[in-house]
Order: sequence, then structure tokens, then C-alpha cells
Amino acid sequence: GIVVLAAAGNNGPGENTVTSPGVSKKIITVGSLDTINERKREPSLYSGRGPTESCVVKPEILMPGTDIISCGTRPGTYIRKSGTSMAVPVVSGMIALLLCKYPAMMPNEVKLQLYRSADHSGIDESFKCWGTVDLQRHTGRDLKISKRFMTKRQAIRRSFWMESKARSMKLCERLTARMERAFLRRSSRP
Repeated sequence: GIVVLAAAGNNGPGENTVTSPGVSKKIITVGSLDTINERKREPSLYSGRGPTESCVVKPEILMPGTDIISCGTRPGTYIRKSGTSMAVPVVSGMIALLLCKYPAMMPNEVKLQLYRSADHSGIDESFKCWGTVDLQRHTGRDLKISKRFMTKRQAIRRSFWMESKARSMKLCERLTARMERAFLRRSSRP
């Protein structure tokens, strides 16, 4: 299956302001977060909020989305942007790393892992979401993958991937280190 993410939209701060397709209960919706300090984190005022008309908590995940350095319109240029669309790639990257470590995970298992690793501390209790996701906590925990969601073909595929886990892990570790170095270089630029 394919893991689908969507931005919550920038129509906040009122309730029921998550835009389509973010209102779908089958996908992961990402809102924007402003970090005030280590103890206090607030959803960006513009970030779409739930619940949806179907009473589903949305967005599920909040990640930084304000003043994100992103690609500019000209080749080789960068610009600061804000919006829930800037928060989605952070979660996409985390999910890519998770799937690199556990390639046979199904979309519902990915969503469950996000839920389990979400941290709501520092976020106002009146804002309904799962919280933010810490990369180490998200990918570092030994996962218990539910076998009841697997077909026989998926189980065979999973066992094949588990046998090559060591090679995949080494590749993921190298890619992660390369991404972290690139991020640190870019974030140190003015």
C-alpha cells in the first residue's frame, strides 16, 4: 500500500478548518507548529484544525512549518516559506526512514506507529491532535507489526525483507547521516 499524507491547510485557527483531502480519515494530515520554547509549543495560527464534520481528530501530527528554508523559484536559490505544506515533507522524510528500516510495513501500521510515537507535551490540551513526532523515538523502537493485516504474499515478502535487514539498516544509517549533514550545512547559512 501507499502511505498518503496531506497538509491541513492554512485556514485556521477556527474549528473544522482542515481542507480537503486532509479531512479523509484514511490519510495522515499534518498541521504546522510554532515552537515557543522547549516547554511550550503552539499550533500555528494559520494551521487548519479539526475536528472534521465526521468528528475525526485532524490534523494528527504537528511539525514545524513556519519560516522553513525551502527551494526558491530559480535554480540553486532558497527562500523562507510558511504553511502546513512546509510541515508535510518533515513527516514524509520520517516515514521514508521508517519504511527504510521496516520495508514491509503497511500504511495502517505506519499510521499506528506515528500515533504511538507522538508526543503531546507542551501543546495546549484544547488543541486535539496526536502531537509531534520525534525521529529517534519514531524509528528507534522495536516495532510489533500486526500479522492479522498480512496476506500470505505479504508475509513472504516481509520475511525476505527481514533477512536483508542488516544491509538495509546500513544504507539507511548512511543516508540519514548524509541528510543530517546537509541539513546542518543549510541551517547554518544566513
